[in-house]
Amino acid sequence: MSNTFKPSIPQPSDPQDVSQGDLLANNQSLQYVYGIDHWPLFPSSANDGFHEQVTLPTFPNSIGALPAQPSAITPSLRLFSQIVASVPTLFGISSASATPFPIGAISVNANPGALQLGNIIINFGSITVNAGGGTGTGTVTYAQAFGSVPYSIVVTPMSGGGVAADNFWVSSSTAAGCVINQQGVNNIAPRIFSYVAIGSV
Repeated sequence: MSNTFKPSIPQPSDPQDVSQGDLLANNQSLQYVYGIDHWPLFPSSANDGFHEQVTLPTFPNSIGALPAQPSAITPSLRLFSQIVASVPTLFGISSASATPFPIGAISVNANPGALQLGNIIINFGSITVNAGGGTGTGTVTYAQAFGSVPYSIVVTPMSGGGVAADNFWVSSSTAAGCVINQQGVNNIAPRIFSYVAIGSV
């Protein structure tokens, strides 16, 4: 089967036996290309014509440039895929700005983890802090650094320790991480804290 589409056939002067083969090859090519992301046209079903998925080429590629800012239709939006830290990431570019922006990507799906939604980053995870008979600290390194100090950091005790171990706080915060402190007495056992930090790229 040929996957090469021939847009210039048939010509008025082409013999029928030549055009017939070219037209068959075109039909086969269309079925192959259409079937990549769509419900197959054959065998026929109620789902004919519907998308099953949308596969985007990842930039940079052989085209050599990112999609241009939309101008023909205003307002408008284009979506495309671009590699960020070795991960294909969905981006948009609108008629309002020539700067592409990320739509959303899970940067790290683990502990610690990060989720990016547009220009907002959410870092999350857990850390063990051992206070013993005094003050213990746990240093958090975000899975994806913020562009500046995060807007908000929420810390919650999960397990371990005791009532006296509930005296905890964030003593420092940077774009790359934070320090969680726990005040312990009487050799309180290590305690696990979960954290969620919200900020921007």
